[in-house]
Formats: sequence, C-alpha cells, structure tokens
Amino acid sequence: MHIDSSLRTAVGKVGVEVTDQTVKPLTPNPMVTFLNYLTTSDHKLSTLISEVKALDISKNRLTPEKLLAVQIKLGFVQQELEFFTNILNKALESIKTTMNVQI
Repeated sequence: MHIDSSLRTAVGKVGVEVTDQTVKPLTPNPMVTFLNYLTTSDHKLSTLISEVKALDISKNRLTPEKLLAVQIKLGFVQQELEFFTNILNKALESIKTTMNVQI
C-alpha cells in the first residue's frame, strides 16, 4: 500500500504515467545464435581460402599489402573460431558437471 501511494506521488510530480511494456528477447535461442556465429566464421574462412586461391591463380606479384591483409583476416577468423571453441568447451564441462551431481 505504501509503495502504491509513493508511485502515485512520483507520477503526479513528473506528470508522466509509466506503462508496462513487454520486453522482446534479444535472440530466439542462445544455441541458434551460437551456431549462426560459428557458421559465419566458417563462411569467412571459406571466403578467405577462395581469395588466396584467386591470388595464386592470377600469378600477379603478391605485394606485402595483400599478404598483410590476408594475415589480418586469417587472424580475425582464428580468434572467432577459438572463442567459439572455448565457449563450447565450457558449456560441455558445465553439462558434465551437472550430470555428475547425485540427487
């Protein structure tokens, strides 16, 4: 009762009534989001491999700029894949720990 009267007083001073709003979840399912990120990383790696093959086929001189760009892209994809591998590993460890608990 005391909280209701405090809220009415606060609304009266501000002059705006706050209505209840439904909050939409950010993602439909965390596992789906994880798999989407993993698929995106795999696609980036495939694209990078195609770019390297195209550079090899064109027989143009590989400049240091092109090699640095490939190295940067490869490093980024490697970080993404390592990150998702670590997350998957931690999730599996958590599941194993949960399954070992005796009830």
